[in-house]
Amino acid sequence: MGFVPVIREKVDLLCKRMSEFEQMKKPINVTEAFPAFTGDIIMDYAFGFSYKHLESPHFESFHEAFIGMGNAGHLFTQFPSLFPVSSNRDKLQS
Repeated sequence: MGFVPVIREKVDLLCKRMSEFEQMKKPINVTEAFPAFTGDIIMDYAFGFSYKHLESPHFESFHEAFIGMGNAGHLFTQFPSLFPVSSNRDKLQS
């Protein structure tokens, strides 16, 4: 029962934001809203704070960063020596 109030708080906030979009007659992008929702819950659970992505106007979140990491994650698992090369990619292209 310890973390349930935090999850309920985030659910209530998501519902409130959805109602705001409905009142403004604007569509809500759930592809942005749900990562903000889950990200806030995960951050609160793992670190004791969140970046309050649910409260941001366009549900900013780390979703795009995780997608980007996921595209190359299997390579870095098999070939960890590639990671330093990829992080210096911008310097190498200059």
